[in-house]
Amino acid sequence: HTTRPEVTLAPYSDKAALHQLIAEHKPAVLIVGYWAYMHLLPPDIDIPVVMDLLAPWLLEADFQENYDMEVESIDYINCLSRADYFLCCTQRQKAFHTAWLFMSGLSCKDNPLDVIPISADPNLPNKEISLPEKEPVFLYGGVLWPWRNPDAWLSQLLEILVAENRGRLHLITGKYPLHEAASSGKLKLPQEPQYQRFLKQSDLLPYDEMEQYYL
Repeated sequence: HTTRPEVTLAPYSDKAALHQLIAEHKPAVLIVGYWAYMHLLPPDIDIPVVMDLLAPWLLEADFQENYDMEVESIDYINCLSRADYFLCCTQRQKAFHTAWLFMSGLSCKDNPLDVIPISADPNLPNKEISLPEKEPVFLYGGVLWPWRNPDAWLSQLLEILVAENRGRLHLITGKYPLHEAASSGKLKLPQEPQYQRFLKQSDLLPYDEMEQYYL
């Protein structure tokens, strides 16, 4: 999407360049999008820091098997202790992260963790109201992560569509596009012809195309 005029993009190449940007822009609040970036901030920073706990990092690391979980967990706790406020996506995540905030030495009496759901653009066009289709259509989209594997229930759904001889399943899936080494995978679904009649698959779409497809 085109950058909005009130948004300034300021890329940096290293820690020193980031420190210079912070000094130039003098932000009222710093929002850190990933916990490990806390290592890039000045150690004596006096600006309030909000940490976004979007990704379930410990779960990811356990599946990726390229971390020393004992060392990384201690580092994670130390990074948490440097932030002033926190964001997450769901109430279940809040319950999970609250325990880690306690372990990092932070008091949770003042509720320093807000739930902000991942949301779409509020100006999305509305889908026109139309008569229901004669058969149910299911749509599943996203990156295929090993800790969120939909193989079992998608296969079960296909079994039902075959048994009922009606309905369709559309899949828009693929590997994580921003990191080639990411541990995303492929769906393992029934390949017999009777299943393929009810199944349509495509790779991940650019955001604008996905938006229109969902509508």
